Amino acid sequence: MSRTWKRLEEEIEATVMPEEYRYKKVWILCNDCNYTTEVYFHIIGQKCSHCNSYNTRKISRPVIPQ
Repeated sequence: MSRTWKRLEEEIEATVMPEEYRYKKVWILCNDCNYTTEVYFHIIGQKCSHCNSYNTRKISRPVIPQ
């Protein structure tokens, strides 16, 4: 999948986001490594900072037990 992820990265770099979305952060869950992280939103996709996959989905903010 590394070639596919590379093409997605190139497309993301070439696609300018509107100002109101440019610095918006979202929580994602990676469907490959099951890692949850907060990343910058992009209309094309969000990259997992753990395994570099774009096979992710947006989720609600995780609840941290007290």
